[in-house]
Amino acid sequence: MGYTRRFQQLKNRLAELESHFLPPIKVSGNYTKKELDNTRAFCVLTHAEIEAFFEDVAIFKTDTAIKSWVNSGKKKINLIVFHLATYCDKAPATKSVTPINLVHISHSNYQRSIRSNNGIKQNNLDLLFGKIGYEVDTTLASTLDSFGVQRGEIAHTSIKTHQPLDPQSEKNRITLIITGLQAFVTDFALYH
Repeated sequence: MGYTRRFQQLKNRLAELESHFLPPIKVSGNYTKKELDNTRAFCVLTHAEIEAFFEDVAIFKTDTAIKSWVNSGKKKINLIVFHLATYCDKAPATKSVTPINLVHISHSNYQRSIRSNNGIKQNNLDLLFGKIGYEVDTTLASTLDSFGVQRGEIAHTSIKTHQPLDPQSEKNRITLIITGLQAFVTDFALYH
């Protein structure tokens, strides 16, 4: 899959969503109800695409690290394998659990936790990356946290409680997130 290719897929999809949902920018700021609903839809769908991207790269990174460890004859422990074993949860409480079994149990538990992930806020990023010893840039994490809160409000509350979203602001926010994700992809690819 490769990080660059997956990131390009994400960028292409976000561009599609922008063309499908964001209305042309109006200097007056007078948008129709349909245009404002489309802006909310853009926010929710963009969030889902970013969430899937993070989950995909986390799985790819850990699967690659485990394969590398196995191919080394389970002798060269890389950082990801080390962190998976260190943060193992739900391992059987028996003396027969070997370090090798512990890594495999941890990997299975980690994959299960990724499949149950539901967001891109700080706690979600910690779930996805903290267990493998990687910390997402604080600026990107803060931006994603704010975006995740907004998406949650849109998805889980009535329109009566929402402040209208400005299409230009949403477009700018996604541009900022894409820039942060570009740096993330470069940095994460180097993390072993």
